Amino acid sequence: MGVINRVKIIKPHASGWPFIAIIALSGFIIGTVFGIPFIFSICFALVAIYLFRIQLSTISLDQNAIVAPLNGTITHAETNNLPYELVPFYLPYKNIGIRSGLLSAASLHAPASIKIIQKQKIEDTNRRSILIKALILDSIENNNSGEIIMIFSSSMSFLYPECSVEVQDTLSKGQNFGFLPFGGKLDLLVSDNFSTSRVVNQTCISGETILAVLD
Repeated sequence: MGVINRVKIIKPHASGWPFIAIIALSGFIIGTVFGIPFIFSICFALVAIYLFRIQLSTISLDQNAIVAPLNGTITHAETNNLPYELVPFYLPYKNIGIRSGLLSAASLHAPASIKIIQKQKIEDTNRRSILIKALILDSIENNNSGEIIMIFSSSMSFLYPECSVEVQDTLSKGQNFGFLPFGGKLDLLVSDNFSTSRVVNQTCISGETILAVLD
């Protein structure tokens, strides 16, 4: 019963349904070869629903805390004194990296209560990315800590991450606003006034794990 109840609460991201339909159809076609198309189709669909599921998180109530926008493993957490390669940022700043695998929940969640002030598509030969720049709306009064930048990159070079927000939109901490099909990575840039609370190779839960806290 426990397994059945857990399956019932799995909710796929709305933008994932086209992928789920394609995968289910692929299962049907493959299953036709073995004479059991519907079984294959259902199994493939269930796997796809799991891959494109929304993370159900327990949101931190600490207003000065930045939570993980993405499920995955922390690849780096460092202070930089040079401009970030894609955008200028306050110097010095913290750069926290997260890599999300294929089996991680694909949903993206707001790292704090934020207001979107920039959304930009970035494309090069190796990746397609979405840059989100936002103002932090939580009770953080220091002017040097009021902005945050997130750069999401899909692991599939031909796909952009799905980010269903536009400039001037506001999000509450932990709110779902997009997803990364088939995994990807994130660079999270915050002011050096924040201290990181996680170390490299630790796993994090989107919308829940605290990555940084205002000093």
